Amino acid sequence: MVIGFFIQSNAQINIGNDTLICASSLIHLHATTVGVLGTTSYTFDTIPYNPYPYTGTIPYGSGNSGTNMPFTNCDDCVTDSAIDLGFSFCFLGQEYTQCFIGTNGWITFSPNQPTTYTSTTIPNASPDVPKNCIMGPWQDWYPGGGGNGGFVRDTTLGTAPNRVFIVSWIDCPMFSCTTTYGTFQIAIYEGSNIIENYLQDKPNCLAWANGTGTQGVHNIDGTVAFVNPGRNSTQWTASNEATAFIPSGVTWLQNGNVIGYGTDIDVTPVVTTTYVASVDLCNGNTYTDTMIVTVALGSVSYSQVNATCPQSQDGYAVFTPQDTTSWSFVWQNSSGAILGSGNTNQVPDTLNNLSAGQYTVTLINSLGCSLSHSFTISSTPFNASFSVAPAALCDNSPVNFSSTSTGSVNNYLWSFGDGNTSVTPAASHNYTPIGNYTVTLIINNSAGCIDTATQNISILPNIVANFSFSPLEGCVGSPIDFTDESTNNPIAWDWNFGDQQTSISNDPSNVFNVDGQYIVSLTVTDSLCGSDTKTIPIIIHFVPDVNLGNDTDVCKNEKIILDAGYPGTTYQWSTGETTQVINPPIPDHDTYYSVIVNNFGCLGYDTMLAAINCDVIMPSAFSPNGDNINDIFRPLGYRITQYDMTIFNRWGEIVYQINSPAISIGWNGTFNGEEQEVGVYIYYMNATFINGEKKSITGNVTLLR
Repeated sequence: MVIGFFIQSNAQINIGNDTLICASSLIHLHATTVGVLGTTSYTFDTIPYNPYPYTGTIPYGSGNSGTNMPFTNCDDCVTDSAIDLGFSFCFLGQEYTQCFIGTNGWITFSPNQPTTYTSTTIPNASPDVPKNCIMGPWQDWYPGGGGNGGFVRDTTLGTAPNRVFIVSWIDCPMFSCTTTYGTFQIAIYEGSNIIENYLQDKPNCLAWANGTGTQGVHNIDGTVAFVNPGRNSTQWTASNEATAFIPSGVTWLQNGNVIGYGTDIDVTPVVTTTYVASVDLCNGNTYTDTMIVTVALGSVSYSQVNATCPQSQDGYAVFTPQDTTSWSFVWQNSSGAILGSGNTNQVPDTLNNLSAGQYTVTLINSLGCSLSHSFTISSTPFNASFSVAPAALCDNSPVNFSSTSTGSVNNYLWSFGDGNTSVTPAASHNYTPIGNYTVTLIINNSAGCIDTATQNISILPNIVANFSFSPLEGCVGSPIDFTDESTNNPIAWDWNFGDQQTSISNDPSNVFNVDGQYIVSLTVTDSLCGSDTKTIPIIIHFVPDVNLGNDTDVCKNEKIILDAGYPGTTYQWSTGETTQVINPPIPDHDTYYSVIVNNFGCLGYDTMLAAINCDVIMPSAFSPNGDNINDIFRPLGYRITQYDMTIFNRWGEIVYQINSPAISIGWNGTFNGEEQEVGVYIYYMNATFINGEKKSITGNVTLLR
C-alpha cells in the first residue's frame, strides 16, 4: 500500500540530444520525466504486503444466480449499476469516476461487460472477455458458494486529494472447489493513478477451467494489455503478496508507430531514424521529446574470383571503398590467421593467392564504425572417386570399376595394382592370383586440374565343394554318413541324395531303401563368392532276405535239401559248407542249420531246426458220433510214408482193414455200412517211415458212442 501526497504538475520529458551511431549498433534510449505520468502503460513492482481492512459495502448485481443479488451468494455476477469511486481516476489514458465490480475478480470502467468464468490470455478482443478492466486476479470465484461463505465489499477511504477506492473479495470459494477460499483486494489511488493488488490467499482449482488466473490490466478495445509476468491465464498461487501496477506513462514511437512503453527501450536502427517519447495525460495534454539517431553507414563494395581447381591457389578478393571515409582493414582466413592488413582511402585492396575456403575482411572507418564481410572462395568441383562392383571380389571373376568423379574430366588413368592399366571412364579387370591390390584412378582436365583416388581391394578365393561318405558302398536300410570337405568357408549346404531325400546339414546321414546306384550332389554357398556343386555316385546293395523254410521234423539219417538262394553271392553255412545248396545227413538228435549270405558286405541270414520226430502211436479209444472230434481210429505220428492195419471184433471177425500212405485215413466204427456196437476191438498195425525203418503195434481200442 502506498500512502503519499501527489502534487499535480505539468509533466516534462527528456530523452537526450541527437546522436550518431554505426550501422547495426544497438542504442539504449532513456526518458527522464518530471511530474505525474500518463497511464498509457504500466509496470509491475512487488511492494510490502500491507492491505487495507477487509470492510465495506456489499454490492448487488446480476449473473447466473439471478438479478439484483447480493455479492454474498452470486455466481458469475457484475454490478447492475455503476459504483462511485469518490474521485477521478485515470486508467489507460481516460478519466473515470465510477466503476462496475465483477465477482470473478475484476473491476471495469465500462458497463455491460461479460461475466465469463474462464480466464484467457489478454489482450483479447473476444466479446466473452471483460475489457477496460483491472484483473486482480480474473478466475472463477463464487461468493457464497452455495452457502459456503464468502462475499465482496467495496469502500472509499481518505480525503481529497489522496483518496483510495478499495474492493475486497473475502473468503470467496472457487467454483467446483468450494472448500478452498481466496481473500484479496484491489486498491486504486487518486492523483497517482497507481493500482495495488493485495493477495492474502490466492489458490487455484485445477479441477475446473484448468485452474488458471490473470493478473493485469486490459484496454477498452481488447487490443492492449499489461500483465504481471507469468500470470496471463496460467496456473499460479500466491500468499501474503502485494503488487503495484505503476503507470509508466511513456510511449515510444518510430515513424508514428508504437514500438514500446516505459522509460527505457533498446533499438537497432539500420538507417537514420527519428524516435519520439510521448507522455499522454488524462487531461488531454501530450508532452513529447524527439531524438534523431544518425546511422553512419560507411559504404564498401566487394568482389572475388574463385580458384581454378580445388587444389590451386589462384583465387583472389577485392574490396573497394565507396565514400571518402578512411578505412583500416584486416584480411583473415577461417582459422583467424591474418593474411593481410593496412589502411586505404578510396583505393581498392586485393588479397591474392587464395585457395578454396572461408575468409573475412574487417574494416574500421574514421568514425569507429566496423564492417565485416565474410566470403567463400570456391572452385569448380573436381574430385576423383570411383566405385567397385560387385561387393564381393572373387577369384577368376571380373571386377568392375566405374569413375564417380565430379567435374569436367578429360582424361582417366587406371592402375589396377598388378601392372595392368586402362584409360576408359569405366573398366573391368580379372585378377590372378587371389590377394590384396591397390587400385588408383588419376583424372585431369583442360584447365590443368589433377586429382587422384585410391582404394584397396581384396580378391577372395572361390568356394570349392567336396565331400566324402562311409561306407563307400552301402546296404539298403543302413545309414550312410556324409562329411562335408568343402574349402573356403561354406555357410550353407544343400544335399540331394538322388532318392528324393535332401538335407541342409553340413554332415548329414541318409538311409537308402532301394538298392541301385544313386547320384549324390552337394551344393555349398559362402558369404561372398557364391556357390559350387560336387556330385559323386554311390552304389547301394540289397540285403539278402534268406529263407531256409520252417522248422521241420525229420528221421535219423533222413536226407534233406537246404537252399540259401541268391545266386552270385557268397555263403557260410553252420556246417562249414560255402555253396548255395547243401544236403546234410540227419544225425540222431535235433540239429540247427544256419547260413549267412554276403552280398558285397550286406549280410542276410536264416536258421532252421531239424527236429528228430520219427515215431507212431495208437489211440486207446475213439467215439464215432459225428461231432468231428475223435471220430476216426488211425495211427498218429510223423514222417510215416505207409501203414497197414487190421481190426478184429471180439469174435475174431475182421471189421476193418487198410494199407495206405496217408495216416489221415482210418476206421469210422462201421462194418459193411453198419455201426458196430460199443466195446473193445483188437488191432494190428505196421508203419513204414521215410527213412525205411518200420514199426509194428498190436493192441486194443475201445469204441464209444
